[in-house]
Amino acid sequence: MFKIYDLNYNPVDFPVDKLGYGLKGLDISIGPVLYNSIYSESDGGSDVPIKRYPSDRSASIQILFTAADTIDWRLKRSQIYEFFRQLGVFYLAESHEPFKLLKVIVDEDYEFDRPVTIWGQAEVPLKVLKPIFRQSLHTTQTIDTEGLLANDKWAYGMGLSGDEREWGYSYKPSAFEGVRRLSGEDYIYGFISGTGNVSQVGTGAYTINEGFIDLVKGATYQFIDRGNHPQLNYWWLYMYDDDETFIERIPLNSVGSGREHTFTAKGTKLKIMINPIYPVNENRIDLSRFGVDVLPRLNRYANQHGINFFNSGTEEIKLIKQKESEVRIDIKSSANWFEIYDGETTFRLNKAVKSGDVLRIRGHTITLNGNNAMEDTNFNFLSVKKGWNEWEIRNLADFEFKIDFRFLYD
Repeated sequence: MFKIYDLNYNPVDFPVDKLGYGLKGLDISIGPVLYNSIYSESDGGSDVPIKRYPSDRSASIQILFTAADTIDWRLKRSQIYEFFRQLGVFYLAESHEPFKLLKVIVDEDYEFDRPVTIWGQAEVPLKVLKPIFRQSLHTTQTIDTEGLLANDKWAYGMGLSGDEREWGYSYKPSAFEGVRRLSGEDYIYGFISGTGNVSQVGTGAYTINEGFIDLVKGATYQFIDRGNHPQLNYWWLYMYDDDETFIERIPLNSVGSGREHTFTAKGTKLKIMINPIYPVNENRIDLSRFGVDVLPRLNRYANQHGINFFNSGTEEIKLIKQKESEVRIDIKSSANWFEIYDGETTFRLNKAVKSGDVLRIRGHTITLNGNNAMEDTNFNFLSVKKGWNEWEIRNLADFEFKIDFRFLYD
């Protein structure tokens, strides 16, 4: 048994009259994907291809029609010829795997056997069209908006699971934590070396904040001195990665209430040390007179964002070849340019954008606010690999990202 869908993915009914006479689908036969191979000639030839690409596969359907009598038999035969001719290109799915569709057309000759007077039976050869692979009836945005468990649009054998982490195909950056305000109770007496090693000392010569301040890597922050301590010389800012590996230290050579310093986070953790004026003694540092604000000053969001999503199909997808696929970015902040990196290829828009602009990459068509934007790109197209994908959006602070595509299967 099989099902037929038109090019808009709507089910197509078989031609059957009011008495129930007409076309019935018996079975479907689908062969393996065949490949063409390219071999290297620079070393005199090789048995191992340097590239393989899908080229063809065979498919056919077995059909039966019933008729009321000999005259009706001929009418039904003509109706079936007309049905497939007018149908043209269509999608075909096995009844037991109704959500995996093969794109085909009837373009070869076939004839009906007549085992009994009122039956007609034939095997109809099909030409399989690109993408050669079967593709999911529904798209990733169906999963993103509806999930999987209750919509009867996905099935076993499609590579998806009940893990909701695999169901996300949209992304919005999160705003930074607001102002991080430190006062005297946030500090302890301690020292940080030039290599970032932290030690706690018993004197009041040096003071450090207890714990770490979390940062967004690549973001720009403002450090504001709110204190009023006469014996402060300068502040040191120490950057660390997630695992507390030291990255660098930044000296802030002027102090005093209201002084501001801009810095870019090269790591995700920050520690602050106060350096006193010499000579010092252990009683000279008064913690109650400290005050510091660390806040995102120039950007609300980071300018580099990691986006993860899952391809449950058996094949990598070249988005330029899947004309209905779409990468959409609703832009909510200004930028002179931005990039999308898929792990191997970088797509770049070399044009200033502002809040309210919309970029769409739909198959091979690229538009900005509905206008062709191909000339403003680096002409690279993105791919979705099998399994988990880790993409990046670069140099864009605030936006909404959505990706929509159909999974491919053998």
